[in-house]
Amino acid sequence: MLRCITLVCILISAQATIGQTGFIIDHDDVALFDHIPETYLAAARNTRMLFSDRSVGQNVHDALNYLTYPTWAQSPASARRDYTDAEWHWKTFNQNDWDAGLVPDRIRFTPDPVRYDRSNWTFVLKSGSWKELTQDFIQTLGPAFADSVDVWSFQFSYLNVTEGETIADPQTGFFSDQAGSPDIYDLESFLAQYPDNQFVYWTASLARGIGTSVSTSFNEQLRAWCMDNDRILFDFADILSHTDQGVPCYDNRDGVPYISQTGQMEDHPDDGADLPAICQDYTTETEGGHLGSVSAGSIRIIKALWVLMARVAGWDGKITAVNDPHQARSDLILFPNPVSMTGTLTIQSEDASPSGLFEIIDLFGRPVHSQMLEISGGPVELPLSGLVPPGTYCIRWSDQERTQYGLLTVY
Repeated sequence: MLRCITLVCILISAQATIGQTGFIIDHDDVALFDHIPETYLAAARNTRMLFSDRSVGQNVHDALNYLTYPTWAQSPASARRDYTDAEWHWKTFNQNDWDAGLVPDRIRFTPDPVRYDRSNWTFVLKSGSWKELTQDFIQTLGPAFADSVDVWSFQFSYLNVTEGETIADPQTGFFSDQAGSPDIYDLESFLAQYPDNQFVYWTASLARGIGTSVSTSFNEQLRAWCMDNDRILFDFADILSHTDQGVPCYDNRDGVPYISQTGQMEDHPDDGADLPAICQDYTTETEGGHLGSVSAGSIRIIKALWVLMARVAGWDGKITAVNDPHQARSDLILFPNPVSMTGTLTIQSEDASPSGLFEIIDLFGRPVHSQMLEISGGPVELPLSGLVPPGTYCIRWSDQERTQYGLLTVY
């Protein structure tokens, strides 16, 4: 008897929102991580995703693996570091700290190598100017992954939004339509060639010294553009420019000295301008914005990234007390399961009408096969050769009495 995870079956009802309705994941959404339904965790980890950036992206790529360890204490030291006092001293916490209740909430997590398997999520390290990165995605990175991912993206580094950069310039920047210069309109034109792939925009990363007028302007322009054009935005900058208590953080030109545990120091005079920057809570650097020396920022980002992928997979982001649908009972029996793509699937139900519609549906809610079948109280054999490629699918049986679901794996 299958007790199926009805992930795709839920996606079908939300199918109109996938690839069509935009949304923004920002610092307010990090807390949703602990409320992602199991169905959408499954859908998220089975979604093939590509993201690209330079070193901060590498930090995120590494941090995604934190959640795949058997226990928190077995995760890398880079996952268990946090500041301990107002003088910016930090330590690596361990199991004894956990048992004593001393581990700060913002670096506490419960890993699970199955639930948070990110093997379908690929990171590609890229560097260059904002124009080079845009052109590279259009000409090289995008075409290379077009047929192997469902969701793709690339991010501009904080080095692309320093003072003097043109990315936010209204005449020559990313949002200006200029012949011979790669911009958002060229990117959108490229993406239109792949309507089955979902693109996610990311705000540019920030550093302690960036906070700049350019980073602030560009990220605000991107937020407005995504809202106006119904696009999905992962607001990386917003997530890391707010503390875990929701307090906004600004650049280090604030007249407040900072001395790192290793002796690095900055003491810039207050310039009177509050420009969003990565919180000091999330990096040990005086001017940069890398993650991992302390852990809260990278953990915050990977939690938000799981929320993003669950939302892309169809979750509405709402917290509900209703029992998760993966507990739902189904009388639909499939065997063998997993089944070879050249094999035969046997379908049986002890509680179904003699005839009904049998459908195989992919993880984005798209029917890939459907046909009327006669069950008549006994098993029906369905040869799979040529029907579907290897993968995980939801199957749906609809008759006059009700609709039943099952989860099918084809290898």
